Amino acid sequence: MAHPEEAATLRSLLDELGPSLPGTPAVTRHATASGHARVHRAGRDRHIGRS
Repeated sequence: MAHPEEAATLRSLLDELGPSLPGTPAVTRHATASGHARVHRAGRDRHIGRS
């Protein structure tokens, strides 16, 4: 962590900006591949190269 002294401030900000409704549904993803297909899933940035 580059600035550990800021962790509490960042957590407070994220809590404030987070969903205000209790029971906010979780994100659900579904993927199906067949044959020689591939499924690539990521929660953020992902770079895929072919080898």
